[in-house]
Amino acid sequence: MTNIIPCDNFDGVGIEFEELHWFCSESGHREAFVYYCGGHWNEYMVKMVEVELSGKGGVHDIHRTKEIRPMGNHSERYAEDCAENWVLGVI
Repeated sequence: MTNIIPCDNFDGVGIEFEELHWFCSESGHREAFVYYCGGHWNEYMVKMVEVELSGKGGVHDIHRTKEIRPMGNHSERYAEDCAENWVLGVI
């Protein structure tokens, strides 16, 4: 199943990014998502999230987006490395 999230570019025009990968820290307090936008954009992005665990799990946890980082002309592997660095606490 493919997840599509709406996102706004700098012109305010809606663009759809496809979620490719999900990374999670061992503690569950950090998550990262790798997205791809094809077409003339042809760009990967990494969404870095901090999670406040409620103890009830899943939908009761609070997710706070810390940063959405565009990867420019870099590869999918580069975006995965960025996401992994986030959940490991490197960045």
